[in-house]
Amino acid sequence: HGYAAHFVGNCLVITCAKPKEKNFQHCIQFEFKSREWYMITISHQYQRWAKSSIQCHINSQLVSTAYFPWSIETSDPFDKCYIGCTPDHSDLTSFSGQLSTFYLFSIYLEPLIVQGLYKLGPAYKNQFKFENESAHILTEPQRKAMYDGKLMNSIVFNYNPVSCDEQLVLQAGPKTNMPY
Repeated sequence: HGYAAHFVGNCLVITCAKPKEKNFQHCIQFEFKSREWYMITISHQYQRWAKSSIQCHINSQLVSTAYFPWSIETSDPFDKCYIGCTPDHSDLTSFSGQLSTFYLFSIYLEPLIVQGLYKLGPAYKNQFKFENESAHILTEPQRKAMYDGKLMNSIVFNYNPVSCDEQLVLQAGPKTNMPY
């Protein structure tokens, strides 16, 4: 019960699993090249009266939208999140490479925020708390959207390579956020 994102060849596969339902899978066709940094943003847009959708942005550009055949309630607990592999940890579908900062947010990310995240780049590892840390990079509308407190308060978890000690990965999200 949850989400997974993994590669099969050059295709990024997004899977959503729900109990007593079939898994929903969506393949994102994109020409990924070795030894290049990519910012992949997957955003779930909840629709109360219509099908929910998943939007995939690569390097801040919308490359794919998929509609769910069933709705995902915002109150549905998802107890698993696989990043870079499938639940069976198969060598064929496991990501091997370097992972930069990774955020999981509890809100839908508007394109303006996705573009701002991309501008911050792979070295950004903060919590969207202090506007001055990115004043020279972001446009005024991006800065207002990203530093109004909503983005920081929506961080479910935050991984960055600096917060690791061998196999131990430390939570780098704000301590004030509610645990999920």
